[in-house]
Amino acid sequence: MNVSDTTSGIDFVLPKGGVITGTVYCEGDSLNPWTYVSAYDADSREFVSSGEVDETGRYVIGGLAGGGYILCLKPYEGIW
Repeated sequence: MNVSDTTSGIDFVLPKGGVITGTVYCEGDSLNPWTYVSAYDADSREFVSSGEVDETGRYVIGGLAGGGYILCLKPYEGIW
């Protein structure tokens, strides 16, 4: 397939919005996988979205509207 090619019969919608990414570390710079990073609206304090920390410690929270966010970490239940 080339950029100029057209393919019919495929419909999808890409989510709009901003993205917050980062890496979670434990004390001593060790990686901290198996955690959720949750984003809360900075004004209303309401939950907006979350991202799962992968085995490299990285997370992505997408589809965010413009504005401020408070991030919170929550380990999987039973891990710690």
